[in-house]
Amino acid sequence: MAHDRYSWCYFVNTIVYSPAYVVKFVNVNTVFSCSDDKSVKLWDILTAKNISTFVGHSDYVRAASIFPDNESLIASGSYDHIVKIWDIRSGKCVIEINHDKPVECIVKHPTAPIFVSGGGNYFKVWDLMKPKECIHMSKSHHNTITTLSFNHDGTRFEKFLLLLIVSKE
Repeated sequence: MAHDRYSWCYFVNTIVYSPAYVVKFVNVNTVFSCSDDKSVKLWDILTAKNISTFVGHSDYVRAASIFPDNESLIASGSYDHIVKIWDIRSGKCVIEINHDKPVECIVKHPTAPIFVSGGGNYFKVWDLMKPKECIHMSKSHHNTITTLSFNHDGTRFEKFLLLLIVSKE
């Protein structure tokens, strides 16, 4: 299959059996998707074939993160309140973190063993060397945190809030 705009549209249409809420590049030839069917799927872009399916969440999977410093690991976050870190070589979940609220967003620091989960009105910072231990929590937000990011070298952290606008008509 040619690697052009039409093959990319074919690929995207092929993977969306149930709504895919997030798709992330693992590398130049591989993406992974997370969806309402509670699964995480790894895809070969060139063939549009499913390479692996990771199951273990009990609710919608709406958040995803790559590991810039380790192509073998990906992470998913779900409305079941759980963040799972998957080893794509073995197909197994290697770390499970309880965020305590539906997970809307997750991000791995570009170089340090730090991971951040967001959902509800707070975010939590985790040390991946001690994954069951939250090292920081910020609860000062009035609305749901929907996006987290680090800049390219990890020196800045950004969070964005979902702002609900209610009109009185």
